[in-house]
Order: sequence, then structure tokens, then C-alpha cells
Amino acid sequence: MPSIEWVKPSPLWASPETDFVKPQLIKLSGDQFLPEFLEAMQGKLPTATPAAYLADPSRAFLAPEDGDEKGLRLYHPAHGRYYLVTASLVCRQLGLPDRSVALQDGESISFVVRRRIPPATNGSGQLATVEQGWVDEGPQRGWRDLVDARGLPVAVRPDEERFRLHPVTVNGITPANGARRLNGTATSPQEALDLIVAEQRRVYYGYIAVGNRDKYLDRRPVQVSDPDQALADYVAAVRDESSLESTYDFRLDQVSSRVLDPWRGIYTAPDEVDQLKGKGEARLGEFSLYLILDLADWLNSYLPEVFKAITGGTTLPAGSKRQALLKALQDINIKVRRPGAGSEISLGLDDAIAELANRLGLVHGEGEEPADRYNVRDADRPKSGGGRIPLSDNKGSYLSTF
Repeated sequence: MPSIEWVKPSPLWASPETDFVKPQLIKLSGDQFLPEFLEAMQGKLPTATPAAYLADPSRAFLAPEDGDEKGLRLYHPAHGRYYLVTASLVCRQLGLPDRSVALQDGESISFVVRRRIPPATNGSGQLATVEQGWVDEGPQRGWRDLVDARGLPVAVRPDEERFRLHPVTVNGITPANGARRLNGTATSPQEALDLIVAEQRRVYYGYIAVGNRDKYLDRRPVQVSDPDQALADYVAAVRDESSLESTYDFRLDQVSSRVLDPWRGIYTAPDEVDQLKGKGEARLGEFSLYLILDLADWLNSYLPEVFKAITGGTTLPAGSKRQALLKALQDINIKVRRPGAGSEISLGLDDAIAELANRLGLVHGEGEEPADRYNVRDADRPKSGGGRIPLSDNKGSYLSTF
């Protein structure tokens, strides 16, 4: 069987500016980032060829906010950023033909997310950077060394978390190079490579789930003699809402970083762009949609009883913290503009969550966005003594009470 290899996406093969054997990470923006990417790869985008689209500097990591010498900085979808890993899978033969994936034989393709920890002394007494893979389920959940059950080194752990890669057929053929390809007339080695690149080839792409950052953070140390019993006590406390639950609730870290901090940020930002006004207004719908989706995803994952009460009408215990949270969500009204409507209407935040409950796949880059345009910037809440008050009052300090 011929050797196979992952290399940079085929439209970039003729470019010497990127490492040939490294897949390409690109950054995208806008509500239609995925349809636009697919159209560009299929040669349907009138403004750019597949190669020009991938090589566009705006999709590279060149700006100061993209990171520094310590590494790249990836932003959450609420900031209007999306990231795709792109690559070609080829056979190491003349012409680098695409390697077909035999789905009927159980083959599949995916990518993994790794972390590198500071150098440690290896078996030979030398310093070496340690790479670890994420195990998402089971007793081994967390960052683990790349070894199998016997402790032997492996390229990928059997239990390692994998993310799907999707194929798209790239069409780089133009009338001019298509004619030369059919005639077999290349005038130089570079043009020969250009013609190979122009053939209809398959590029694979996968969505980087930046929202997973919080679960990848190191676990907090548990200073107890019996960790298993401590975990059981904590689970019971969460279920029963005892005082132990308030000692430290990891769920608050998630909802703060994914929802509350970005939402409060638009009220504390120093300029109109980050306040989603003026030139930043164009991002308001996208920001609002994914903020609501992140809140819904968090509820579904960590407070499923509240999520079911919102989406299915189940009843929560009177006087419970969960019932109080539901009431707070019901009190907040956001704005939404329906397709064809001339103006926005008010909508309870709980109702918005219910509307989007069947679109949670968007959090992971799957599914289609709704036609409705949501607006959390102009949300309001009940005012003590009657009436309503903008959520932006006092720079969104109300969001700190959750």
C-alpha cells in the first residue's frame, strides 16, 4: 500500500510561502463563513480563486491580536471569528494523487487537538517537549500522554477526542490552464506544478471548537484524602443545592467566559466597534445569536433541568436556585427582527433559547443559522418599582448577579 501524507491544501502547493507538509489553519469571519469557504473552494466565488482565497493575508495570523511568540490566540465566535484547519491527503507517488478514504471499509478522517507542556527529561536524560492528547470520556478524562494501555508510545490514543474532517472538491481549473492540461503542454516545471494544482482535487476541512477552551483547562487540585468520596459528595451537593455547592462551582467559569463576560463587555468597551454600534453594528446579529446559543448549550450541559423547563415546560422545585435562574432568564427581554419585518420586537431570553434549542449544533459549526436577527445589546429587565430598565445600565453590572 502506498505511503500517505497530510500536506497543506492543494490550492497552495504552488506557493513557496508556506510549509508544504503542514496543514493550513485559516481564520474567517461573518455569518456566512462556511458557505463562503465552500463556494471559494469550488471556484464559485467571483472575487477569488481557491488559491487566492486561502492565501489572503486577512485569513492568516499576522495581526498583533492574533498572538505573539508564545502562540496563536483564538477568539470565541461571539467575537465574530471562526477557524478552520485545512489540508490535503495524498499518496506519496508521482503527481501526489489524492488518497481516497474507504468509508465502506470503516475508514474515517479526523483531527485532534493537542497541548504541549514544558520540556521534561526523557528516558535518555535529554530535555524534550511533551505532547498530550485530550481524553473526553471515562476515568482517564483529561490531558494524557500519547501511550496505549501498555504504556507504549502511539501517534494517537485509542480514546483520544477526535473532530470530524469534511471533504470539499476544489476546482482550480480556468479556461486557460484547463486547455493546457488537456493538451499536455506545460512550458516550465512551475507551470507543470500549477497544472497539477489546478486539477479537481479534494481538500479536507474541520472546524476548531474554540468554545471547548474551558474544558481543556487543568483540573483544580483536590486536597482531600478520599477524592472519590469528595466527588460523590459534590455531585450530591449539586443535586440537592446544599451549601457545599457554593464552595466552588466550575460551571460558573464556563458561563462567565462564554456568555456573561462577552455580554458585559459590549457595555464596558471603550469604542463603538466593540460596543457593536456604528461600524460594529454589522456584527450585532452574529454576536447575539452565538451568545444565546452558548447560553443554551451551557444550560443543556450543566443545568439540564433548567433547559428542559425552558424547552419542554417541566416544573422546577419552588424556591430552588434553578427556579430562581429560570425566573431571571424570563425577566430579561432581548430584541429580535423576524424575516420581512420592519422593526424589532421584544422576546424573553428564555423564549429565544427555546427557539434555538434545535440549532445547538451551530456551537460546533454544524447546521444552518436562522433568518431571525437577534439583538442582546438592547436587552432590558424589570425595574424596581415598575417599568423596565436597559441591561446596559451601570455598564451591565446586573449580569454580575448571576
